[in-house]
Order: sequence, then C-alpha cells, then structure tokens
Amino acid sequence: MATSLKGVNTVVAVRRLSEAKTKAAYVLPFQTDGDYSRSRDTDSNTTKSGTLSSSKGLKTELSFTVYDSDDPVLEVLSDSMDNGTTLEFWRIKLDKKNEKGWFYADYMRGEISKDDQSSDPEKDAERKFEVNVSGKAQSGYTDLPHDVKEELSYVFRGAGIFDESNNGNGEALDASKIETPQSKGASSTQPSPETTTD
Repeated sequence: MATSLKGVNTVVAVRRLSEAKTKAAYVLPFQTDGDYSRSRDTDSNTTKSGTLSSSKGLKTELSFTVYDSDDPVLEVLSDSMDNGTTLEFWRIKLDKKNEKGWFYADYMRGEISKDDQSSDPEKDAERKFEVNVSGKAQSGYTDLPHDVKEELSYVFRGAGIFDESNNGNGEALDASKIETPQSKGASSTQPSPETTTD
C-alpha cells in the first residue's frame, strides 16, 4: 500500500563543496517552502517524411524560502550569490527511508542565482533563494548526522535517568493502535431493525 509523503517532511541541506572533507551538511533553519523541478525541452523539425524530434539537455531547478535570521548559514548562501561559490544541496524527504533507515534525497551542486528578500511589517522577514544547478542532479539515500536528526525530530524519552539501552524507561505512544472509545451504553454491534407484521 502506497503512503503519501508530506511537504513538511522535505528539507534542504547545504554545504560548501570546498568543505566536503571537513564539514557535515547543514539543514537550513526556518524553511517554509521549496520547489524542485526537472524538465527537458524538445526541438521539432518538419521534414517531407514527417517530424523529427530531438531532446535537449535536462534542466534542474531548485528554490526554497526561509524566514530570515542571524544564522551564519545565510551568509554562506550570500557568499555564493556574491562570489559564485559552489555549494552542495540535498533535498531530503524525511518520510521516505530505505532498509538502513537512510533518507531519500536529491543531490545537486550549484550557485545561488537569486536572493529575494521581503520585509512585510506585519510578517516575519523572508528570503527566497534560487539555485543555478550545474549538471545533472543525482538521487539516492543519505544518513543524517545524529545532532541533525535530534534537531528535526527528537525521540520520546522516559522520565527516568537516560541510558541508550533503556531510553529513560519510556516507550513512545503509537496512537494508530488506539481504538475509538465508546460510551458505556453503546453497543459494539448495530441493533437489528425492528420487523413488523400485518
């Protein structure tokens, strides 16, 4: 049975390509939305024996919006915009995992091509970034650093002293297994309709 994926569970992580050997990817804070699209244009040429079609290169587009903040990662994005610094991007679906527990992700490299900032006095300031993606995006599965996992969604712990083996003597609630409660006078079966005779 297929399970639908939720937009709220898709996040974007970023890292300077030059820091791949020393830094882990960083999940952008306060993300509100994002768009990812892939397209391929086609040329059509009419000949006496019919139409010939030829495909052009694959085009990938990535954009995302975040609430503005003092997080230094936004300066990393600004540096890419100002100086053409190449960044790595992961568009991660937290509700799609493989058997290892790794998350599905689209991986790409590129530079920030647009930094659109809004400052409506009645709303939190926002920044929308667009990425000039280089080459072809790759799809696969990635693990996340432990601190990132905790930041995105912490795991239930019991109130006891925490230990990796006992999780603080707690157990997460699985609400999907709870049946709908019934009032004391309710019957679990529907009453049979009354029959009348002439």
